[in-house]
Amino acid sequence: MKRHILLMLICLSVKYAFASSVDHTAPISLSALQAIDIRHYVQDQEINILSLDDHDYLTLEKEETTGFPRGIAFIVPEINQPITQQPAIKMLYDNLTEYGWRSLLLTMPNLEQNNGSLHDVPKADTEESPSAPDVSQSPETSSTLPEEPGQEMAASNDSQTTAEPNLNIKAFHQEDIYSEVENTKIEQEILKRVETAWQYAEQFPGYFIFICQGKSCAWLTSLFQQQKLMQPDALVMLSAHMPQSNLNRQFAQQLSETEFPVLELFKPMDNQWVTSAIHYRKKLARKNYKTDYRQRKLNSHVAFGDSNLRTVKEIYGFLTAVGM
Repeated sequence: MKRHILLMLICLSVKYAFASSVDHTAPISLSALQAIDIRHYVQDQEINILSLDDHDYLTLEKEETTGFPRGIAFIVPEINQPITQQPAIKMLYDNLTEYGWRSLLLTMPNLEQNNGSLHDVPKADTEESPSAPDVSQSPETSSTLPEEPGQEMAASNDSQTTAEPNLNIKAFHQEDIYSEVENTKIEQEILKRVETAWQYAEQFPGYFIFICQGKSCAWLTSLFQQQKLMQPDALVMLSAHMPQSNLNRQFAQQLSETEFPVLELFKPMDNQWVTSAIHYRKKLARKNYKTDYRQRKLNSHVAFGDSNLRTVKEIYGFLTAVGM
């Protein structure tokens, strides 16, 4: 018996000694991990670190391959995704240079900058909260009093609501993903990156166009509409949407109030936030007399990268039509 106890004590001491020797270093952030991937897979001459107010932002830059430069194409990818894993963004970054555009691919903020999630995760209740007094056991309700007719009707309505809990829920109801504070915070992070890239691009001649994808289009349009950024010469959107009803409608309204040409490209296989807002954005553009707004449907069943020639030609044709 003593031998067993001694062996157990030795095993526990070895276990605790090993645990204390392990280095409990916190993992690196998602942004840092993506930056490491970019430095590993992208050629060094394309990596450009831009600085503003003691903040460094990683961008990719590729010079035009034609004799006549048309300008700068700011490419704004989807947030919280590695830019090397977005086929449409990577394809446009590689191919626009053949049409005279200097490609400047920005990196977007990750959701981990908002404490790792869109909303604060509620903590589990470890202590019992003070419960309300049991009304059914109170002397006031235990007495048998005659009920009035109004009380009987209210009781019947309550029982009906209990039986049909969906009566008080709106159709297509969905909890908000982005609160107003979180939406503003992400918008400000994108503003810093675009301002930094804009200041850098002022040394080059030509037009300034923006190409965005997904949710980034909504935040970018909001910055342009609020005059927080200089107005671009054109905006190209790929599957633009916001996964929240009120923000999706706000995005459509802000887009219709802009004064620069806009080309919107979408696919039949886009998510319902894209397909449900396509016609609404077109109606608002017509209502606000936005004559330089165009929509094009690309018949690709997977991604824009699968129809790269069609995507580039649509952009090239639109820019040529508006004088670029």
